Amino acid sequence: MEKGRQVYLSGHVPFNDDGQVQPPDFRAQVVQVFENLKRTMAHAGIEPRHLVRIAIYVCDLKTEHLPVIRDARSLIIDPDNPPASTLIGVESLFKPDVKFEVDLIAVLPDSK
Repeated sequence: MEKGRQVYLSGHVPFNDDGQVQPPDFRAQVVQVFENLKRTMAHAGIEPRHLVRIAIYVCDLKTEHLPVIRDARSLIIDPDNPPASTLIGVESLFKPDVKFEVDLIAVLPDSK
């Protein structure tokens, strides 16, 4: 792993700009989470090349969820250098209407 400052972005869920949970449509929730991550990454100075691990938690995981997740994940990853990735099916998350959550780890290079 590259030396540098580790940054942990945990608990990204499908909250919209008003702090409300995105409607229960799976695709809408997935896109909202990755849009939120994209903004958080930009604010923290994290670029796709800095990502080293991504963990995705999905309620009621089904095979048909995979293309939706991959498409939305492409908003934040470098396809030529993707981070280690884990997909975990869970029974529930912190609220009944939240169906999708993402954590990631990035390593920002040391400033010289």
